[in-house]
Amino acid sequence: VAELARTAARLNDTDVRRVVERAEGNPLLAVETARAIGRGHGDVAPSLRGSVRAMLTPLSGEVRKLVEVVAVAARPLQPKELDRLPLRDPDEAAAEALQSGMLQVTDGAIGFRHALLRDAVYEEIAEPRRRSLHHSWAHALLAGGQARGIPRPAEAARHLRLAGADLEAVPQLVRAAAEARALAALEQTVGYLEEALTIAPHRADLWLELGELEAWRVRRDQAEAAFERATSLLQEAEPLERARAWLRRARAYHGPICVPRAVLDSARTAIELLNLSEQPARAERSEALAAWAWAEAVAGSVEEAERLLEVLSADETAGDLLRTYDAGHARALALMRRGRFIEAYGPSIAAGDAIASAGRPDLAYGCWANAASAATAAGEHTRALEFLDRGTAAIAGHGLQSLEIHLLAQKSFVLSSAGLLAQARDAAKAEQALAEQLAQPALLAMASHDRGLIALEEGDHSLAATLLAESLVEEAPISRAQTRLALAEALARSRQLERAAAQIRATVLEPVRPSDFPQALVPRLARVQGLIALANGEPAEARRRLEESIAGWEHVVERTVRAESITTVLADLGRPVVGLVEPERELERARAELQAINQGGISAVVP
Repeated sequence: VAELARTAARLNDTDVRRVVERAEGNPLLAVETARAIGRGHGDVAPSLRGSVRAMLTPLSGEVRKLVEVVAVAARPLQPKELDRLPLRDPDEAAAEALQSGMLQVTDGAIGFRHALLRDAVYEEIAEPRRRSLHHSWAHALLAGGQARGIPRPAEAARHLRLAGADLEAVPQLVRAAAEARALAALEQTVGYLEEALTIAPHRADLWLELGELEAWRVRRDQAEAAFERATSLLQEAEPLERARAWLRRARAYHGPICVPRAVLDSARTAIELLNLSEQPARAERSEALAAWAWAEAVAGSVEEAERLLEVLSADETAGDLLRTYDAGHARALALMRRGRFIEAYGPSIAAGDAIASAGRPDLAYGCWANAASAATAAGEHTRALEFLDRGTAAIAGHGLQSLEIHLLAQKSFVLSSAGLLAQARDAAKAEQALAEQLAQPALLAMASHDRGLIALEEGDHSLAATLLAESLVEEAPISRAQTRLALAEALARSRQLERAAAQIRATVLEPVRPSDFPQALVPRLARVQGLIALANGEPAEARRRLEESIAGWEHVVERTVRAESITTVLADLGRPVVGLVEPERELERARAELQAINQGGISAVVP
């Protein structure tokens, strides 16, 4: 023991010191444990295994079984768990096991003095008996339910797999996934489902669940792969079952992942399958019609959306939360397409409340985000912020940080549009912090883009240039053409003229999508060219370019339908509110800059 004490002092290992303190009556065991620790917490030393073997040999069958169960459990056992073991007298067995020196009682639970002792005992158990002990302990766990917050299904599944009973583990992994999802531990939930699918890859229901969860996490490729696997497995299933799978996919694509085209395809496929089904499917048909109407309202024919809603209204059932959501969400979008923004509030509120009560915060998010879009378009910024706060409350505590990022982005945009730049900056910084936690490149780029636009508005041109440049990565949900122009402006204002001109040239080469608002690109580009000319000491050229920009913005103001602007951003980028072009503000800005040049106030335009 004296030798052990010197060793412990040299190693400065608190675990070794604890072994020394409790070594009375077992100096050999303590010495071997300490030496094993000193070698580095790795393999169990043969000498320690020999010592443990010697300690196990004289134990009675009941006591040895208890020690082995504790080794298999790999954690201390609570008194109630001891009572469930197949022992004649658990208390007597526990007392004798404690006398062996291997076990101890801490906070009422009995366990090994050190993990290495547990490892040594575990290795002494013959493989067939070890599997049997894992199997019996798994069933003891399931019989005991919850204890001290330990998720029994997950622990039982681990022991069943160690017992070689993989198929028995699948239901427990599914239960563990459900428990983790209820606690908003989405990464853990996905892990349990993926493990279950390695054992039972034929379970289409698990692939559907995985697809939905990946959509919650805004991981489109993974969600798509899971849904494709599910629908492939269901090729020979009844039409109604297949239709339900397509409806689940449609739900995912007008939730966190906003892809109207995928919703439309899924809804139409579901309708086709329902037409083949001989079973009554009133609820499924209503959901498919509503999803179809929503997709048409966002990115298709508003007339078709309204027709589908009329069909749907004849079959609505009071008190059905899902139908209230489906109809309200689609109606709100159709009203927004008609420019009836304030009228869209009511259906959005009803849909958001209904689907939140149904336990689907992922879908509630879209209702409040769209309501905020309508309020922003109506110029009611305070109301838009209220809707965004309700969206934040709806998803709180559900592990939907990726949606929280989008709500912060929308809040930043609304605050900036209202001229509250300091608050907008704070919201954008919170968006950036959350994106850093999730460490997804697309979200990080999106946050840099949003912060960069705020910095540009505030006149921090150097920071704006840095952030906007960082946002130009593949797959980022931004307009690349518009972002390059904003970057060119930041560079021009900080007198980095060659870099600014390079961004102008790159803008012209960018492929143009609807969310780039092609009609707005020309006047915006002309204005930035004017800023570059002014910074380069060419006021006449600057004046000419700004006049071109003003003429272009006047034309855009005359022709722009704000409802189309909102749905374009939603359909193409999946970002409600953010990215809207505000031609009236742009026109006012260009006129003010031209006036400053005409009055000789060049520094008011370019520092």
